[in-house]
Amino acid sequence: MTSRVTARDVAAAAGVSRATVSYVFSAHARVAVAAATRARVLGVARDLGYTPNPLARGLRGERTGVLGVVIGNIDANHVGLDIVRAIGRAAAAAGHQVLIADAGGAPARESAEARVLRDRAVDGIIFNGPADPTSVLLARDAGIPTVMVERYAPVAGVPGLCVDERAGSRLAVRHLAELGHRRLGYVGLADLHEADRARFEGAAAEAAALGLELRPGWVYRRRDQGARATFAFCRRMLGRPSRPSAVYAGGNLFAIEVLRAAREVGLRVPEDLSLVSFDDQYAEVTVPRLTTVCAAPEDLGAAAVGLLLRLLRAGPGEAPPPAETVLQPRLHVRESTAAAPSD
Repeated sequence: MTSRVTARDVAAAAGVSRATVSYVFSAHARVAVAAATRARVLGVARDLGYTPNPLARGLRGERTGVLGVVIGNIDANHVGLDIVRAIGRAAAAAGHQVLIADAGGAPARESAEARVLRDRAVDGIIFNGPADPTSVLLARDAGIPTVMVERYAPVAGVPGLCVDERAGSRLAVRHLAELGHRRLGYVGLADLHEADRARFEGAAAEAAALGLELRPGWVYRRRDQGARATFAFCRRMLGRPSRPSAVYAGGNLFAIEVLRAAREVGLRVPEDLSLVSFDDQYAEVTVPRLTTVCAAPEDLGAAAVGLLLRLLRAGPGEAPPPAETVLQPRLHVRESTAAAPSD
């Protein structure tokens, strides 16, 4: 069996020190290596078939150039998956690799995944989506630079990144009011997480401020995203003579059920019913395309990586990033909204 080529072998063949080889392969080296020396080391490494061992480097306290990303539940958080993809692109642009772990909605599994990333000596960890704070504390207490994205429950010493859900809902309702709609329906999740509460409360507050009618019978908030029950409610609501002329959906899976129900009862979108949704997932592939409010996953991914790199580069005495960074959503007007029909 051929033994694994080590950095010491590369150093000997290239006629440089072991430290120089380390500097060449470190994404965070504080010592510059002359271009000719770097080229010689890389050429020897290629000829010998040498690849750096991130775990061994981590055990020596060196940077590995690898970031960990833990998503709370990849099956239930499709927008979160887009954010993780954006994190991967932003990390790659900054010269880092990414290891992704899915907790599957189970706090114990999430803690186990955090331990694996810790033991793999990743440079930092980004947690995306709501889950138990135990795993975040595990990473923080291990001294790993850590960032949370849309986690909602703050953890001391760990900067968080979130979207202003209330502001997004206000944008959505204001857009409908400007189109002349006075009767508003709402379909979304119950208060499972702060975001769910904020989306509904923002919509209700803006509707009250603008004098829109938001009847209890036009509000549906369930504790999961079960399509069958959501569709049944929307079909009943939209099939009555007294119905809203516009619906705001707290997520695009809900918006899809509104579209299905409208078609079932013979309503055209947007001629008979306008529809706005929070988040951009699937917005470009529905018929009609959805008007949405959201913060782009690219923005969230870039901001998360930026926060983590700031932690990694922080020197002694440097002020830490703010405890919470809030991104403002934007309104994307597409084909699912139009002027209110005349009564």
